[in-house]
Amino acid sequence: MIPEGHTIEDIKKREQIIRDFYREWKEKNPSQRKFNLSWKEYINIRMVSVRRQTLEKVQYCITAISSE
Repeated sequence: MIPEGHTIEDIKKREQIIRDFYREWKEKNPSQRKFNLSWKEYINIRMVSVRRQTLEKVQYCITAISSE
């Protein structure tokens, strides 16, 4: 279950869930890329974490990835 609160503990738990997800995905996909059926080519996938320290603004583009 993913915590929905705004306490420091809830935020840290959510961050850990995300880190664990990407770590597991990277172990299964060491090339960190996936074939995009619409584009008919490989796309690189990377985790971009929240930029609190640098205050850098990041625009996210989320693409659905099949399990193929």
